Amino acid sequence: MSAPPPADDPREALADHLAARMWRAWATLSLALALLGVHVQVGVFRASRGAVDGATALLGARGGRLLTRVGGMKSSRVDEGELWRLISAVFLHTNLLHLALNVVGLLLVGRLVEAMLGATRMFTVFLWSGVAGAASSWLLAATPVSVGASGGIFGLLGAALVFVLRHGDELPDDVRRHLRKHLIISILFNLPVGLIVPVVDQAAHVGGLVGGAVLGALLGDRVTAASRARASATTALALSCAAALLWAAWGLRQTI
Repeated sequence: MSAPPPADDPREALADHLAARMWRAWATLSLALALLGVHVQVGVFRASRGAVDGATALLGARGGRLLTRVGGMKSSRVDEGELWRLISAVFLHTNLLHLALNVVGLLLVGRLVEAMLGATRMFTVFLWSGVAGAASSWLLAATPVSVGASGGIFGLLGAALVFVLRHGDELPDDVRRHLRKHLIISILFNLPVGLIVPVVDQAAHVGGLVGGAVLGALLGDRVTAASRARASATTALALSCAAALLWAAWGLRQTI
């Protein structure tokens, strides 16, 4: 039987630090609530037009015409210059099941990435990976209208895997193996879903995964001393996200 690690083992300390940070992942929870809020707002918008009753507006499926009206990534509209749709589409969902699956996925992986990278970098990875996924769908003409947070969630998976591969030696062996195994299984299990279920936007998933892996490799984290980034870099990332969201809001206001 091997001896237990010393109390001041830095690898155990890092694992404990990550676990503690996961319980304080306020940004991930706020993002999940934002996705729910947007879904409700689209339902309210639909009901206000008088086409359906309130319950159907909130609980029923949303068609391509409605999703395009509220900011969905419609390829022909992006071709005309409405690039802001690559941002707004990340926060829209077709129905409650679509929303629920993405919210659960976000809560599972987002908390881990927020613990690793910090709140601002987690949101940066989510947003720009989602944009990368929507852009992939547009460029490859994968689907006429694409919506959903799954590209951003695949991006979070990619960033988490990069962190584990880069800093695995700084974690306890069992923690490293556990994280690496479950991240790889999650990616390999979910990617083929797009080949089985026709309505799943596979291009968005792959684009988001690649985007997240690239961002994970470029951005610093908040827990390892060697790559802990400066506050100025965090501010710049926050400003880039805020500018993107304001641009999408401005574009949406011109459309509705």
